[in-house]
Amino acid sequence: MISICDHLDRPDADTYLIGLARQHWNKLNGVRMDGTYKSNSLIAKVNKYLELSEHLDYFVTYAERNSEKLTRQQNFFNTLLEYDNLCLEQIITSKPDELTLLREEIMGVLEDDDLYLIQDGSESQTPFGQLLSSKIFSYKTFRNSQSCVQLLKAIGFGSVTCPYCNYNKLDVVPNLGSKNVSDDTTAYLDMDHFFSKVRNPFFAVSFFNLVPSCHSCNSTDKGAKVFSIDSQIHPYFNSFDDYFRFRVSLIALLGGVNDEVFIDSIKSRASDQTVRDFNLLAKYNHILPDVKSLVNRFIKYKSYIGTAEEPMFVELLLGDIPQDRKNILRHPTAKFKRDVLRQIDIKGVLKIN
Repeated sequence: MISICDHLDRPDADTYLIGLARQHWNKLNGVRMDGTYKSNSLIAKVNKYLELSEHLDYFVTYAERNSEKLTRQQNFFNTLLEYDNLCLEQIITSKPDELTLLREEIMGVLEDDDLYLIQDGSESQTPFGQLLSSKIFSYKTFRNSQSCVQLLKAIGFGSVTCPYCNYNKLDVVPNLGSKNVSDDTTAYLDMDHFFSKVRNPFFAVSFFNLVPSCHSCNSTDKGAKVFSIDSQIHPYFNSFDDYFRFRVSLIALLGGVNDEVFIDSIKSRASDQTVRDFNLLAKYNHILPDVKSLVNRFIKYKSYIGTAEEPMFVELLLGDIPQDRKNILRHPTAKFKRDVLRQIDIKGVLKIN
């Protein structure tokens, strides 16, 4: 519930992430000893399918015997390769706000039904959409690679919680006893496509479109919802902690019948749907008893405040709750507990920042 930039806790975090995005671009475009691109490189695959688009099989399979679709698809491939592959590189390396603008440019070349169809309220990719997400911008290949694991480690996601909910753990762990070097580590997490892979198959392996998340947030809660940087918080550069604060009914805390968690807006994001889309109120109401125990502990030992036992009181209350927000993602439900403790710690004894 803090941004990946904040989680990295380094003054050059923005620049560092952009550097990782460029490394990602380079890895997707492996070069042979003679300087030519490998056949599985992104650039080579775009060139390959541009050439194949001249053949009847392509016309039938991907353009669906529609000459106008074929022309749009060929124009798209050419756009990717223009100016020394500039658009293709931007797709992989651009930040979230830049991807939004880039999509508008791309959809000036393509049309929605080139990529996906909506039938009975369900979205599905067209053959061309599948070509982009599965064969050219091959997400599954990347997701199953050690390059993916290395990127997760580079952004500090070896052992953290989901940046959307701060509720479930994400882990990258070694496969003990594995004899296969390429299979020596497993990432127990999902990679959410912030901008839908169905609607935006060309963003399937874009660095800033791949958000490490838990399965509950990615599949159960988000599902096919259409996200944007205006209606949902993008975890790479925006922090939920900057915009929302948990609050618990004081009646509930004192043992009354009003068991309710609130999420208050502390900074304007008028159209934001993050709380609703990830079902955060229900999730955190579910663990209200844990927070009640924390509050009861505060009440029981608050007489230590202002005495020699105050440091022990602080240690007892905080436990694995970080004082510094940069560590929120390292501890499950840390933001919720920090916010509630700040709610009752009127004198700021716990020094939660």
